[in-house]
Amino acid sequence: MIKVLISLIFSSICLLACSKDKLSDTVAVCDSQVTYINQIKPILDKSCAYSTCHVGGFSNGSYISYKDMERHLLNGKFERWVISDRAMPPAYAPEGKPTSLTPSELNLILCWQKDNFIEK
Repeated sequence: MIKVLISLIFSSICLLACSKDKLSDTVAVCDSQVTYINQIKPILDKSCAYSTCHVGGFSNGSYISYKDMERHLLNGKFERWVISDRAMPPAYAPEGKPTSLTPSELNLILCWQKDNFIEK
């Protein structure tokens, strides 16, 4: 009985602490076309492409240029990690780096997705 109770408590804590809301039901409000160069690169530079994260040599790919991240756009990894799962930026980001995107940044990324991830 105690093992079951401990298991239930641990599971509840993990579910509350480890999950983020899904974005898949969020509707983007797009006023204009969103491009990597004009709107998305600054978000990625601040939230993703820094030392110990999505830079050259990182096992999960580099986001320092459109060309570097293009395969993650094509294979759906970017969409899954950032849009569906909201796992990026990570909760364990270094001090001073964001652990989530702002609603405005999320909206821009959703609009960029809607525009088929345009570079320029």
